[in-house]
Amino acid sequence: MGFIICENMIGEKRFYGITFIKIVLGTFRAIFFMGALSLMIWTVYSVFVFITGSPSTHMAFPVIFELQREGIISIGESANFDLLQGKGLIVSDSIPKGFLGIFSILELLMVICVLLIFKLTIRILDSAYLGKFMVVANANRLKNIAFLGMAYFVLENFRTLFSSHYFSDKLESVNVDFTEIHFLSWFSLESLLISLFLLVIAETFRVGALLKKENDLTI
Repeated sequence: MGFIICENMIGEKRFYGITFIKIVLGTFRAIFFMGALSLMIWTVYSVFVFITGSPSTHMAFPVIFELQREGIISIGESANFDLLQGKGLIVSDSIPKGFLGIFSILELLMVICVLLIFKLTIRILDSAYLGKFMVVANANRLKNIAFLGMAYFVLENFRTLFSSHYFSDKLESVNVDFTEIHFLSWFSLESLLISLFLLVIAETFRVGALLKKENDLTI
C-alpha cells in the first residue's frame, strides 16, 4: 500500500514537472519567434532607411554625459554633492550613413546573440522534456550560451564606446557636457560575471553527464 502511494506521488511530481517544462518551453519558443520576426522587420526597415536616407528615429544611440550642476543633500546634516557622469540615449532624424551602418551592424549582432541564447535554451528544455537532461550536449549548449553572453558584453560596450565617442563633440545642450567615455557609467561587469559563472556550471554539468553515462554503461 505504502509503495503504491509513493509511486503515485512520484508520478504526480513527474507530471507536474513535465507540465512546467512544457509551459516554459512554449513561452521561450513564443519569445524566440517574436524576437526573430522583430529582427526581420527591423533589418528590412534599417536597410530602407540606410538606402533612402529617411529619418532614423527607430534607433536610439547611447551617449555619456556629465551635468554641470551641484546640489545639497540632507542626511542628518546638509552637505554638497556633485552629479557625476551618466549614460543616456538620444534619437535623431539625421545621422550620417557611415556611422549608422556600423552602429546598425553592432545592434544586429547583439540581437543575434540574444536569439541564439534563446535557441540553445529551447534545445536544453526540449531534452529535459524528453527526459534526457543530463547529457553532454546540454553541457556544450550551456558553454555556448556563456560564450554568447561574453560576445554580447563586448558588443554592447563597444557599441556604447563607438557611439559616445562619435557624438561627444557634436552634441550641445545647456548645463550638459558630453564625453567620450567614463568607466563608472558604462563599464558594467554583471553580464560578463554571469557568463563566467555559467562556464563553470557548464563544465561541472559536463563532468556529471560523463559520469552518468559511464554508470549507465556499467549497469
